[in-house]
Amino acid sequence: MSVAFSPDGTHIVSGSWDKTIYVWDSATRAELLHLTGHTSDVNSVAFSPDGTHIVSASLDGTICVWDSSTGAGLLQLTGHKEGVNSVAFSSDGTHIVSGSWDKTICVWDSSTGAELLQLTGHTDCVNSVAFSPDGTHIVSGSMDETICVWDSSTGAELLQLTGHTGGVNSVAFSPDGTHIVSGSMDNTICVWDSSTGAKLLQLTGHKEGVNSVAFSPDGTHIVSGSRDKTICVWDSSAGADLLQFIGHTGGVNSVAFSPDGIHIVSGSWDNTICVWNSSTGAELLQLTAHTGTVNSVALTPDALHTGSGETMVHICNVPLNAEHLPTVLIDPHNVSPLAKQDIPTEILTTRLLNSHWYSTTDGWLNLKNTKQHLMWVPSGILRVLRHPHNHLIISKHGDLSLDFSQAKLGTEWVQCYTGSPSHNHKST
Repeated sequence: MSVAFSPDGTHIVSGSWDKTIYVWDSATRAELLHLTGHTSDVNSVAFSPDGTHIVSASLDGTICVWDSSTGAGLLQLTGHKEGVNSVAFSSDGTHIVSGSWDKTICVWDSSTGAELLQLTGHTDCVNSVAFSPDGTHIVSGSMDETICVWDSSTGAELLQLTGHTGGVNSVAFSPDGTHIVSGSMDNTICVWDSSTGAKLLQLTGHKEGVNSVAFSPDGTHIVSGSRDKTICVWDSSAGADLLQFIGHTGGVNSVAFSPDGIHIVSGSWDNTICVWNSSTGAELLQLTAHTGTVNSVALTPDALHTGSGETMVHICNVPLNAEHLPTVLIDPHNVSPLAKQDIPTEILTTRLLNSHWYSTTDGWLNLKNTKQHLMWVPSGILRVLRHPHNHLIISKHGDLSLDFSQAKLGTEWVQCYTGSPSHNHKST
């Protein structure tokens, strides 16, 4: 899953292995847009500098440009011979750079879709690309364990940085363009001088490969997301590990700072997107809608966008009590008996609210913050099921909401079950 903030921090975009892209309101968790069109995994998403467009890259070999307010598809860029792993806009929004499994990097005109340059030199797939803040350089990271710096106008290779002992999954320039940060399959993060290629720092702490790295807007911090399911925040000058965020149940594919540096957004193999307080590590929001791994996320000036292959539109700005929406009351006898100690205090002291559950890819609805099962639903229902943050789904297949308000839990469930006359007969 890839994630990113919009330039003004009000939106997040996410891209996922379910072939779709979502746009979210970063403050309310409202799902604003659901973009479909790619025929395979969405590996990378990004906002244009002015927040009006979104670019997405897919394993289907294409790059798409979308209107971020309407979700309309504007351009489809074709030229790569294999899947595209990474995309980014130039700082002025006039160009797009892409990196592919075909070992090449392409530069495109963002308004016409014309291919302007093809950069060759890597000997394995290109996992990550980025423009320098002034747009004059491009940095790329590859499975060949190298990082290359290129002239963005001529395509000339200027530097090759070596030092990682595993494939390079993610690269980024510092806000002032003087440094490059890289994350690798060797479990480390490196900071480099972008003009000389000298390695300045090596950050260690992750127990598995590092999938994503980014600088804070002021350049003083670095955030990293790893296959070890954690997110770390580092001091970019000293290399000190300042914070570790724990909450995802799958590897973290994508991380990004909000434009003001106050928040961090992450996308994971567990199909969720989380928003965190960057100074305390507190989890503020968890967004669920993708039915596959979230590969890429980004924030817009006023909402959250995500990339992931359903053919439906999710809308989350209608009243929750809209009378025309179907509601299914869950029979308490069909709710799994949960041990009292396994139920969060907030649920024991209140009723089971409709926001107290989440779904898994295999159809289980689990109690929030636990792995305890509430019920199982078939895949045909799961795809049209309105999750806690969804107010409405528009789909040719219809939609479905759940009401757990009468559900019984723990000892209350046991008493309800054993006290039912239909269950008091003697077994024969």
